[in-house]
Amino acid sequence: MCLRYNIVISLSESISGLRILTTQTINIYKHITMRKIEALMCDAIRNRKPFKSGNTEVKPVTYGHNDHIQGETNVYLHNNWVAKITYYADRVDYVNVNNCGWQSSTTKSRINSILRTFTEWAVYQKAHTWYSYNYKQVAHDALFPNSEWVHFKA
Repeated sequence: MCLRYNIVISLSESISGLRILTTQTINIYKHITMRKIEALMCDAIRNRKPFKSGNTEVKPVTYGHNDHIQGETNVYLHNNWVAKITYYADRVDYVNVNNCGWQSSTTKSRINSILRTFTEWAVYQKAHTWYSYNYKQVAHDALFPNSEWVHFKA
């Protein structure tokens, strides 16, 4: 797992006596270790298997025809529905997450484990406000709404 840090560097160049300022954004990636319970949770999601450990539970639901097996896996933290992973055939299509009004480090950690495993997105907190960002693209970070479902394409 990698966490993105943006560093903005202003460079000054002189061309024919004119001073030109340019700005570059550099992504620095920091290795992040996933908690054991989160690794087991993500394995259960990937394999569509039920899992329960402590305050975390994974419940898969399969539906559809033989040709196009669809399904979803629901993830619960303290009995709050925090994630819904939707499958089509053998791949993850969408990941929906919700902090259920709990802006705790545990909720954020579980959501980030799911997002980083199945999407290119992650969540961080700054000044008591949650934001989502795509760690593979330099883009503006988006406000992560409290107690609402947020939809990510896998």
